Amino acid sequence: RAGLAATVGVLAGLLTHLGDVWRVLHERIGAMGAFVAGSGTLGLVAPLGAAMALAVLVPNALDRSGVFLTAPAAFQNLVVVLAVAVGATVVACRLARSGRIGPALAAAVLAAAIAQSAVLCHEWVPRIGTTLVRVDAATARQLSTVLADVPPTAEVVASQGVVGRFGERRALYPFLDTFADGQKVPVVASTVVFVFVAAQGIEQATAPQTARAVATVRAEPGVTVLLVSAQVTALEWHPPAGTTSVAFGR
Repeated sequence: RAGLAATVGVLAGLLTHLGDVWRVLHERIGAMGAFVAGSGTLGLVAPLGAAMALAVLVPNALDRSGVFLTAPAAFQNLVVVLAVAVGATVVACRLARSGRIGPALAAAVLAAAIAQSAVLCHEWVPRIGTTLVRVDAATARQLSTVLADVPPTAEVVASQGVVGRFGERRALYPFLDTFADGQKVPVVASTVVFVFVAAQGIEQATAPQTARAVATVRAEPGVTVLLVSAQVTALEWHPPAGTTSVAFGR
């Protein structure tokens, strides 16, 4: 019921502030277009591509922070790239059946779509190293050492930028600390391992926030140090009986 009420409230807000909606979409049209261009844009003509672009890109663009249109959060929109690519195939097939010039027309528009995708790749592929791959080899080795020391049944709380490598653990939570009232993480195991990395990976938490989180955990009884380096701080905690959560931030 609360979810439905929140949805109705959001829709009512959009309808009563259409000018603001248009302004935000206009400001972010370039970022939205990049996802469509990734598949050559042609598929936007197809119902599937158009519907998916509207259903995914518009809500993400209207988020106040705009983070969902940035490179680190691009996965939020990847379904649009796939849908537009499928739509492009549908459009090309229909063109190819549209008479004597159909095959040539289909080949021409597909070539244009591929060229557009290639231009976008030329722009973004060189940025991968600085935009997405932000964990250096030394830090990766240290994280592997920590991973080997984490008990199989332990809960892991890890900085967002490196949380993926701990994905096989039964309970795993990212450290973000991006919420106005801080972040509360459930405690569901008798052993909790915290892995904090401030300056590696794509992190939402700032270095000062991460430092405060380290201090918060180290102040708890029953904490032992697994690893402390310039980049990685790993702590193992055996919470007192009855502990249900640990809070970071505000």
